[in-house]
Amino acid sequence: MKRKSILKMMGALMAVALVSGCSQTGSNQNAADYPTGPVSVIVPMAAGGPSDLTARSMEKLASKYLGQSLVVENKDGASGVLGYNEIVQAEPDGYTLGLAATNMILQPLYGGTEYTYTQEFYPIAQAVSNPVAVAVLADSPVQTLQELVDYTKEHPGELKYAYTNVGSLPHVASAMFVKETGAQMESVPFQGGSDSMTAFLGNNVQVSFTQISELKSHAANNTVKILAVATDERLENFPDVPTFKENGVDLVCATWFGVVGQKELPDEIKTKLTEAFKGIISDPEFVKTAEDLGYIVDYLGPDDMAAKWEEEESSYRTTIDESGIGEEMKRQAGN
Repeated sequence: MKRKSILKMMGALMAVALVSGCSQTGSNQNAADYPTGPVSVIVPMAAGGPSDLTARSMEKLASKYLGQSLVVENKDGASGVLGYNEIVQAEPDGYTLGLAATNMILQPLYGGTEYTYTQEFYPIAQAVSNPVAVAVLADSPVQTLQELVDYTKEHPGELKYAYTNVGSLPHVASAMFVKETGAQMESVPFQGGSDSMTAFLGNNVQVSFTQISELKSHAANNTVKILAVATDERLENFPDVPTFKENGVDLVCATWFGVVGQKELPDEIKTKLTEAFKGIISDPEFVKTAEDLGYIVDYLGPDDMAAKWEEEESSYRTTIDESGIGEEMKRQAGN
């Protein structure tokens, strides 16, 4: 009896080992063959917006670099949280990716999110960025950033500045600017970009904090004057626009769009995705489309992207806490 029991136990252990070995071989084989079918990309915003347009620009080139098609799925809701949560909860097999933007960093800082996305996502590639800029109307009495700051101190509260949505990156950027310069202006939030721009162009508000892509056509028509852009260096498309840094203001921030996956993705799949999306983002067709949309092609690989997340998370947390934006977001949510 004892001998039979030992033999039975040995047989069971061998069976487990065989199954485990087969499973491991299958897993390696799947990673080696990846991808064998279409790859979904969840866009946590509505169709037609900047995130969606970026994803669909990539979609056109996927077969060339990934060997399979991309299928864009819009999952709008809760300022991106619903879509981001779905990306986190998807199987880490490389067949459900996400198109992330700066709000994946901001939303957890306001509280109420189930996940801290910088800890859940693997950064595959940053594709484009859309720097924040500050502008006035072309016939404004202030024509430089320093003149703007000086005017607001001489006439406190007289000028109003617009941004889209409480808690958005332009809102955070404007708070960083006010803290850095001591400018005294009244803030006016708007629910949509078109409403904000209409109010600005109608001189209902005298200053606009927004992404530079929103100002491009108006600047070209000499309707508005862009005073500064929040980049390290001047932009090629806007050579006459100084940076905030040139004006002594330490402000660098931009909305960015990039591709993310789950942290648990197999290393071989991470490598394939990184190489494929680097190719897509470098492709002349993608570059032209991005520039036509007013974006800056701004590729970052996984390591640089992760470092950027960490830096932005720290910087934005400080501004949100010190400016009261966090409390404002809680009041808006009814908490």
